[in-house]
Amino acid sequence: MSITLTNAAVLNINGAVAESDPNASLYYMEISFIAGTTGIQARLFYGYGATSGQTFSPGNSGSSLIPKVIVTVNLVTGAWSSNTGLSGTVSGAGFTAVQNDILALANIAETFAVNNNIIDGTQVSWTAGAF
Repeated sequence: MSITLTNAAVLNINGAVAESDPNASLYYMEISFIAGTTGIQARLFYGYGATSGQTFSPGNSGSSLIPKVIVTVNLVTGAWSSNTGLSGTVSGAGFTAVQNDILALANIAETFAVNNNIIDGTQVSWTAGAF
């Protein structure tokens, strides 16, 4: 799945357009279970490129040069901020859905690791009590 951008992400090198990407795609997520007042955080990394059908192709100028948006979401409070300078708070049903999805992903990843003997032990499911 991709996001068709309202305005293409343009990469200029020495004043010339080297790339103009029409799409963004979520391609990486990091979840940090941090003890203390910061709570559980998710960082979402959005990359730019183009899509053909539903295949995302990163831009031609190399992944290190492609603009990225990084959003950090506090999964306890709903507060979020991005490296683009935007911030806010997500709440209500949308926030509950994000929390449930994150819990499901964490449990899937841990179950995979235990069931395939990547990590020796017994997986104990995360629940909404983690928030």
